[in-house]
Amino acid sequence: MSRARMDFFARELHIFDVTQQLYKINVPVWIAAGKYDVQCPVEFSIEMHHYLTSLKKVTTILFLKRKNVSNKN
Repeated sequence: MSRARMDFFARELHIFDVTQQLYKINVPVWIAAGKYDVQCPVEFSIEMHHYLTSLKKVTTILFLKRKNVSNKN
């Protein structure tokens, strides 16, 4: 991912904080987090998990690992 794109998401992160709205969720939630996800780092997924479970919501959390894939032609 380009540096410009990462900078864009870093700036948007402060604007798009819906943490205080999580209590409104009243359906089961699936949180998927990728180790190299720059849009929603694992730490943020853990934070969402804590907010949702403290509100007695049914929550599943999944941490995905990146596989090394080589392109052999």
